[in-house]
Formats: sequence, structure tokens, C-alpha cells
Amino acid sequence: MSTKTKLVQSLLVSSCLALTLGLSACNEASVSESSQSISPQITPPAIAQDGVLRVGVDFQNAPFSVQANGKVQGLEADLALAVAEQLGLKVEFVDVGKDGGAQEIANGQIDIAMNGSSEQANSDLTVIGRYIDNAPGLFTVTSDGKPVVATQQDIESGVIGVQENSQAHSLMSKLFPKAQIQTYQSLNDAFTALSQGQIKYVASDSYAGGYLASMQDNVAYAGSLDIPVAEGVLVSSQNSTLAQVIQGVLDKISTNGVLDLIKKKWVENLPALSEDTQVLSAQEKAKAAGASVETSPSVSIDTSGLPSDIASVLASGSAITSSSAEPQVGANAMVPNENGRLEPAQNSSNN
Repeated sequence: MSTKTKLVQSLLVSSCLALTLGLSACNEASVSESSQSISPQITPPAIAQDGVLRVGVDFQNAPFSVQANGKVQGLEADLALAVAEQLGLKVEFVDVGKDGGAQEIANGQIDIAMNGSSEQANSDLTVIGRYIDNAPGLFTVTSDGKPVVATQQDIESGVIGVQENSQAHSLMSKLFPKAQIQTYQSLNDAFTALSQGQIKYVASDSYAGGYLASMQDNVAYAGSLDIPVAEGVLVSSQNSTLAQVIQGVLDKISTNGVLDLIKKKWVENLPALSEDTQVLSAQEKAKAAGASVETSPSVSIDTSGLPSDIASVLASGSAITSSSAEPQVGANAMVPNENGRLEPAQNSSNN
């Protein structure tokens, strides 16, 4: 086991203790016990059920949230637990799929939803906070594993691996028409090829790639390919009490180090994405895409097909794949190990 893997596992244990995670299984929802050291800070009608915060997540959206063996784990799952702990509440995770939870909030099935973006905000929905900024990005091997920003010349002089039919695949073809692109059935396969020196870069969702990069020595972030999209917590616009309380808690965990600890747990060395991490300027992207700066293409986030711990995959010489056009992580594709990380299920049909 590498020193880096040991460090990640140590962070997992410490962060789980810090957030007092304790998950138990349900069918369509997963109820988690948060610390009850404080009395509930918010009650009905601001939340539907006394003592419980019902949180909508996508159960197949690793590393943000994924359900395996009745447990929901991931960056957003940990964040929801941290929020609930500050409020003295338990968490009930509800699977809202890729639709984002807007309908479930309107129907009163959940109190909040994770992974909200400004595009979802309207007269009925409000996006609270800004816990991550995400965009498609590049990964490469460096001597020290520290993040770099690739140049257009570097990108076009090497082979770039992408998961076929992904958003990163489409964007790379549009922005770098001269680049040599190698497609793979899974993101897992692309990172394996990168570690073996078969390709120079991997293009993927930054957080999906950051999760895999955290399990490899000397794999570093090499820049974002588009303007980062802010993600926050989705709340009903009519529920101003809940919105104010959630905003206050997010502000607190953003400044006391808890949010940073959660991010480090899942995407150890991924830097904060900003204009400084972008490979191409807005003008360069618009020129490559044949459009003006104002109409340069926007990119939706695609984290489908995220495989499990790449260290396990490399050790076994196999890869998690899918026959679908856009591979997805199934509920049984990954299971948490004793340290809280997700790894291949022993009898997964995807292995």
C-alpha cells in the first residue's frame, strides 16, 4: 500500500469521526444518525418531519453520492451529514436520480436537494451556498503530483484519453480538433492507460477524475476546460426559514475547515477551480469553437461511469465497464470498505 493511499485512508477515518457518520439501510431512502449533542435547531413546518432532514441525492453519482449495501456515501452525503449535525437532526437520504430533486421538493417529499445549480433557480427554487465549483478538466502524470495548467501546445502534442460519449469527449473534440483522442469504455480504463504511460492526459469531470487521481501517486490536475459551475443546496423559495438556516450552517462549515476536510477525503489534491485553473481563455475557447465569447459552449456536468478505487483495479488487472452508451455506477457496483472508501463488490456484474 502506498504512502498516499495510507494518508487517504487516515483522512477517511478522521473525517468520519469528526462528522460522526452512522448509516443504516432503508429501501428508497437511507437514514443516517447525526450527533444528538444539541437539540434540533429547526422544526416543522420548516422541515416536514420533526428531528429529520430529508435530503435528495442521486444514488448513482459517485463521488458525490452513491448507495451500496444500503449505505449512502460520497462528498455530498458527508456534507449533508455535517449540516444535519450542526442542526441536531438525523438525515434521511432520498434518491432523486439525475433530475436533481426539484419535483420532490415541490411535492414535499424532501426538504432540500444537493447538487443544485444556478440553472435550476426560479420562482419556486432557490440555490443556497456554494460548496463546490465544477467543470470538465484534465489530469496528467507529474514528478511530484502537484497540480499544473497544461498549455494548448502540450495538449495537442499528446494523446488524450476520454470516456466515450461523455461531456469531456465532446468538449475535447470541439476545443482541440488537432489533438489525438483515445476513447475508452470507462473512465477507469482511461486512468489505467494514463498510469501506464500509454496516454498523456485524461479528460473527465474534475471531481470524478479527482477521486481516481487521489488513489494514484503522481497523478495531478492539469487544468479545467470550461468556466466552473457553482453547486449549492436546493431549497423551496417559499421556505425562507429553512433557506436562512441552511445558509448559516454552510457558511460555518465553509470557514471552520469541515468542508475542506470533506473535499480532501474524496478528491485529495483537486485544487479550487477558477479562471486561474482554466487551460484556455474565454477568447481562445470561443475561437476554437467558432463562436463569440458570449455564445461559447456551456457544458453540463457528467459524472456517469465513475469506477471504484483505481488501486484495486490496477492490482487485479481488470476494469469496471458498462455496455451502455453512457456507463453508470450501479447500486451494487461499489461497496464501502472498512475505511469508508468505495471498492468493487465481490460479485458485481460490472467486474
